[in-house]
Amino acid sequence: MNNIFGERRPYLVIRDTADDATRISSEETSHPTPAWVKASWKKDFHMSPFNSRKGSYSMLARDPFEGNVESFSGIDIALDLVSSKGQSKVATRLLSDGTPIDASQMGSLKKAEFALTWFWVVFLTFPRIVREAASLFFYHQLHVWYRPEPLKDSLGRLANSTEAKLESIFRQYLRFLVEQSSSPLSVTYVPSGLQESSEETFTSPESSGHQEQIEHVKIKILTPVFYSRFVHYAHDFEAIFCELAENCTIWVDRPETLPKIFLKKQPPPLYVPGFMDFLYFKTIQRLRRRPPNIMRPMTSADSAGSTTTPEDLRGFRISPMDAFVLEHSSRETRASYRSLLARMFVADRFFFSIPEIIDAVLLIGRLSVASWLLSFGSAIPR
Repeated sequence: MNNIFGERRPYLVIRDTADDATRISSEETSHPTPAWVKASWKKDFHMSPFNSRKGSYSMLARDPFEGNVESFSGIDIALDLVSSKGQSKVATRLLSDGTPIDASQMGSLKKAEFALTWFWVVFLTFPRIVREAASLFFYHQLHVWYRPEPLKDSLGRLANSTEAKLESIFRQYLRFLVEQSSSPLSVTYVPSGLQESSEETFTSPESSGHQEQIEHVKIKILTPVFYSRFVHYAHDFEAIFCELAENCTIWVDRPETLPKIFLKKQPPPLYVPGFMDFLYFKTIQRLRRRPPNIMRPMTSADSAGSTTTPEDLRGFRISPMDAFVLEHSSRETRASYRSLLARMFVADRFFFSIPEIIDAVLLIGRLSVASWLLSFGSAIPR
């Protein structure tokens, strides 16, 4: 299932093979009955702003092949959404009509005809959703359920360009931390929001000689917003446990092993390669603030509560991940990292946490300078 936020949730429905065996062994072979698949499962994925994440689904589907993979009898699926109180809320049915179309057997003319026949559906779907949502909210006065962060069995949205770049650096940093650990560790890292990148396993040097003592831990990022939130913290240990316990942007199967990865001794004095690095990272240190907790009211009827963010009174240097980038990354990675963080933190302070406003301001500034130079050049007598 997909929602409008780009998140996905695959459900695996197990077929009842005992019912198939009964049907096949039936003596009424001259008039075989269609095979139906029945299933029900709990809902744990945010689909609609007018429904909570609680409840369950029930499905009744006809086997499109009916035991013969060489024939196709059509699609017929009925799906019901039942609330946590046992009330039926949504009933939908997917039914195929007409002769199936094999795209591999279609010529260019047929493909163009098919596209012209159905292209308008894409453009009218979103306006229809907006119209129905407005009707439910204003006319029927239903509460709006705000989107929660996805659970560990769901797939988060795709990462934006900033989150994708930070993911690559975080992956390198996590590998570095595991390789620096004095404990026998095997850490499986599962990223979020990337189409091509897959999970990766890092092992500490101590694990090579202590196979029976290796501690296996799985770290799964649930949403790509984790990467942009992680760099706001000045302390790794605080970042991981706040995002794990409070904000639910990360899932770990064995949280007790996290101190062996992220809890470190006081680092030695840091060497800054150049003046621009010093200027950027000093600015980042001054602008860095702990991100606010992801605390939203469950419905539009609830109050948002206090939005006050406590001020961190601890005196600290740049974050350990900043130090890793400065000491162990290439010049291109340092330049990209410092630019991303400076852009984010300036937007947080002065532009309502919207970095695109900075881009618009810079564009207007460039256009103004270009216009002034053109007017100044035309005013010079020749």
